[in-house]
Amino acid sequence: METDQWLTGWRAIGKYFGKSARTVQRYARDDGMPFFCDPSGRPMAMKSHLDAHILKMNQYNYNTKNWPDKGIGKALGYENEKAQQKKDLNERLILAQKPTRSRF
Repeated sequence: METDQWLTGWRAIGKYFGKSARTVQRYARDDGMPFFCDPSGRPMAMKSHLDAHILKMNQYNYNTKNWPDKGIGKALGYENEKAQQKKDLNERLILAQKPTRSRF
């Protein structure tokens, strides 16, 4: 089994999350992100503890719908519009292929 690694410093923790050091400091302050301080005062965190915290935070946000989900509505609207445009194009192609009626 792989040994769990320690991340030392806000920068390293932020890099692991893909966020800035200020953002992970806010996570620690507001969301209760688990971390420890070494004797010199630098923050340290285990990757497994951070993974569990993010999983718990995302599950809580998903269950309670705490985030404003503006992007998904736009994406679904775009997909519906794209499908409608494709349907309209197909109808125009079918009409264009029909033979014209002649009087003779």
